Amino acid sequence: MDKETLTNREFDVIRKKDSSIYNTIKYESSLCMQYMLASKYDLLDVQKLSRLTSAFYHPFVLQRAAQPFKRYEGHEKYSLNNYEDSSMNVNIFDVLKSRKSTKKYEPYNISLKELYYLLRYSYGINRKESINNGVTWKFRPVPSGGGLFASELYVVTINSQIPKGLYHYSPDDNSLEVVKYGDFLSVMQAHSGADPYINSENVSCIIFTTTFIDRMYIKYGERAYRFILLEVGFLGQTISLLAEALNLGSCMLGGYHDSNIEDFLGIDGQLESIQNSIVIGKRKDG
Repeated sequence: MDKETLTNREFDVIRKKDSSIYNTIKYESSLCMQYMLASKYDLLDVQKLSRLTSAFYHPFVLQRAAQPFKRYEGHEKYSLNNYEDSSMNVNIFDVLKSRKSTKKYEPYNISLKELYYLLRYSYGINRKESINNGVTWKFRPVPSGGGLFASELYVVTINSQIPKGLYHYSPDDNSLEVVKYGDFLSVMQAHSGADPYINSENVSCIIFTTTFIDRMYIKYGERAYRFILLEVGFLGQTISLLAEALNLGSCMLGGYHDSNIEDFLGIDGQLESIQNSIVIGKRKDG
């Protein structure tokens, strides 16, 4: 059965179910439906992928893929290595049971140590392995397609013990790189998607996740974006659980203004683009 026949059959199923509350949505022409169908695999696609992935193991490509680290060379940075001997004594099942999205916050100056926990244990390097041709692969705590780690983390501090500004997390040396100092509350209020549901003035920070699509595309082609979205989801959940373990609240935001946030971060919105946003802060009782 070819893909066209399969696609038509699936659309017939959708039409039959179109008496639901979503019956005004044109599933057939939606971008999400088109991408879902276009990125499906059949046996032929898997065979093509095996040839693509074999080319991926060329020494040059491997060396490039093993070092997916964005750096802000020459920028001031805050090392997080002073906290490497720190540990949290928490029960993971208690954390899972109590995690929830928090909408109400009270002003709280998040510490560098708390930022260390949030960043180091969500996307820091947790092990290294030597693979083909002596290439050293650096892994993170979250699953990632092919171990390619397409994501980057940026932190906007609003109430914190370090100066207000925009920072980039560097997993390679476990540091916060200063992208730019400044009070960016008004930018967050206008474009983060938090307000009016969350009072941005009271949160400690907002963590943005961006992704480089070429890091995943080099091995997985059109399937890459599926793997990118999975990684971003794993990463967001991990940060949220770490916040809970620190007795902090968190809330993921989906209504950010992509282009405005990308301009603010200083990224092109194509090769590197915004994928997720997480508010972190101290819960307000009641």
